Amino acid sequence: MILILAAAAAAVIVIAILLAGGILGNIADKDYFELGVDQVPSVKLVLGETRDISSSSSSTSNGIQTMVIKYSVETNQANEMRQYTQALVNEYGFVATTSSDFSMPTGNDMEFARESDEDGFIVMVSVEYGITGYTLTITRGKGTLTLFGDPDPVVDDSDFGDSDLGFGDSDLVEILIPAVYLKMLTEEDIFETAREGGFEAFSNPDGSFTYILTYDQQLQLLYEYEELLTSSFQNILDEDMFPGLMLIEWTEDFEEIYLSGTEEFFADDGAAYAAVLAIGFISPFYQVYQGRGNNAQTRVSLFDYDTDNYIISFTSPDDIADDIDW
Repeated sequence: MILILAAAAAAVIVIAILLAGGILGNIADKDYFELGVDQVPSVKLVLGETRDISSSSSSTSNGIQTMVIKYSVETNQANEMRQYTQALVNEYGFVATTSSDFSMPTGNDMEFARESDEDGFIVMVSVEYGITGYTLTITRGKGTLTLFGDPDPVVDDSDFGDSDLGFGDSDLVEILIPAVYLKMLTEEDIFETAREGGFEAFSNPDGSFTYILTYDQQLQLLYEYEELLTSSFQNILDEDMFPGLMLIEWTEDFEEIYLSGTEEFFADDGAAYAAVLAIGFISPFYQVYQGRGNNAQTRVSLFDYDTDNYIISFTSPDDIADDIDW
């Protein structure tokens, strides 16, 4: 599939309107979003229920109209976006211009397009979703829509049979906990997490474990674990658990953790490495719960707080798993 948007080489004119309060409520109640002569169905129309909108903006640049609607939704984000995009394709004439995979708790860059009701124009809808909700980006501009072969299908729930757990297979997620993490936690810890979350867990012949849970349960697990990590980092600093450790920073998904300490922190190599173990021990589990399995990895890097000079890095679980001693 090739999408071509033709834009005039005129100066950029951007009109951004951030809507709040009652105006956002009115947008949430709309059945259609309108761009020029075109209408795009709203989430409310497809789901039959109103969803809260946290922000909305409209802009025009070089003749291309763009509307961004951000929904605040606490649960079931992936399933609701699956329903919405299925309706775009099956009921409103859109075709998928990218593959659509709703098996992960977060997703982005899922795009759909159709010819405009006005000759020479196309309408595109881009979908992304995550733990806090989902966003629709609707674009309308001059262009053509050319298909090569059949468009990618949007998988329908009815294509799957029922599982032994009472859910359709499309409603389930499998999370692999590699055997290496048994050096960091016990088998009882794994089953206790499953019991608390209300989902299934079983052991594998290679020593790994598998969780089977719904999308909502996975999203809740990720939300709770992110809260646990951030509060744990703050508690380490507040309680001065490692004297001289001044700052803990991290990237999205906790792939990188940065520890900055003073001379006091590095005076005892054992104390600094103890901080690496404590933080490196808990951080990769966020990616494990995302479903990354053996690819889950966190790098913990040490920096001098006064000079900002890099000192050394350790990777978890590879570099530290053997040093975890229960």
